[in-house]
This record gives sequence, C-alpha cells and structure tokens, in this order.
Amino acid sequence: MPGFSEKPIFRNIRKWWLAYASLLFIVYMAFFDENNFMARMRYSREIDFLEEQKRAYTERISADSTEIEKMKHDSREIEKIAREMYGMKSPDEDIYIIIRNDDGE
Repeated sequence: MPGFSEKPIFRNIRKWWLAYASLLFIVYMAFFDENNFMARMRYSREIDFLEEQKRAYTERISADSTEIEKMKHDSREIEKIAREMYGMKSPDEDIYIIIRNDDGE
C-alpha cells in the first residue's frame, strides 16, 4: 500500500512549494495588503498632484518675492499697487471707475 508521501499530488507540492509560496505572497501583496496595487496607484497620483501644486506655489512665491523687492526700493511701485489693488487716491484726484459688460457695451 503506497504511503502518504507517495501520492503524485503531494510529491508535486513538495517539489514546487517555494514557487507556490512565492505566488501566494505576490497575490497577497498585490490585492489584500494595506499597500496593495490600487493604493499605490492612488498614492502615485496624489504625489503627482501635490508636486504640481508645490511647483505652482514656488512660482507664485518667486513672483511675490520679486514684487516685494520692487516695493522695498521704489516708492512709485508702492503707489502703483495702492492705486490698482486698493483704489487709493491722492486728495486732489477724482477717480472714475468704468465697468464694461461682457456683451461689448
């Protein structure tokens, strides 16, 4: 009577146990782990988005720093910003604000 280890299916498992274990490990890591394939793709997209935001903010900081340096050294630049952004005027001036409609009137 053949023994337990003599059956062909168990002999095959014993021969390829490392390949089966590796395959099982890869399937577990790809689909069931906390850092599975879908989560890694989502993290990758989020990193790309955040890097793009970082680049945009860095450019904005650079532009703002340039404006600040201009204002530190030139009083006309301060006056320009005050007039354009805050609507300030000197006491002897009258300001007329023209509002144009989008339809060309």
